[in-house]
Amino acid sequence: MPNSRSHLKGGRHVVAIVVSSGENGSHWIIAAYTAGSLPKRSRVREANLQVRSDADILYIDKRSPYPEQESEELGDEVIARLNPDIGEVENLAVLFFSTRLLRSELFELPISAELDIAGGE
Repeated sequence: MPNSRSHLKGGRHVVAIVVSSGENGSHWIIAAYTAGSLPKRSRVREANLQVRSDADILYIDKRSPYPEQESEELGDEVIARLNPDIGEVENLAVLFFSTRLLRSELFELPISAELDIAGGE
């Protein structure tokens, strides 16, 4: 999942998260915001967030799925795979993703997240 950072007037930055499909070359901006500064990386990150699509499902993975994970529907056809020991969300599957892109309404995932810049100093 590439991200793009561009410097704006007044010291602000635009941060955009883009999902790309290797099959047909399509690109979707799934989140964008402005920030006064970009955070410094404060802890070691085990793995980068992986985003992929398969047919009509968007997968967002912190790690590869494994059989021991528990699955839970979070609502609005979003499935979470949870760490069986601590209950942490490790994978998400967003069903009917292309249909959601065609809607004019805002699409939000029913989770909270803390994101860090991978490879930052």
